[in-house]
Amino acid sequence: MTRFFTYLASALLSAACLLAAEDDGALARFQSGARDIATLSEVLPLMADAERRAAIRDEIVQAKDPPRSELVALLGHPMLAVRLAALEL
Repeated sequence: MTRFFTYLASALLSAACLLAAEDDGALARFQSGARDIATLSEVLPLMADAERRAAIRDEIVQAKDPPRSELVALLGHPMLAVRLAALEL
């Protein structure tokens, strides 16, 4: 039984590391100017983190050409976090 829990903990830790790497990649694409639906759908849930929230919000709100149509399209996204962030922005 201990072996099972060790394996489970290892798998969860690996998954968390992979998700963090994906988040960083999406954030890097966003910061380099990508405003497509795919990138925004990965970045908007990161607004749950207070530090990232301010940076993401400021970058979108203060943009010369904000991604209005992309944000409207994301109001129908299956993830609640994406819909709420799009609605907030």
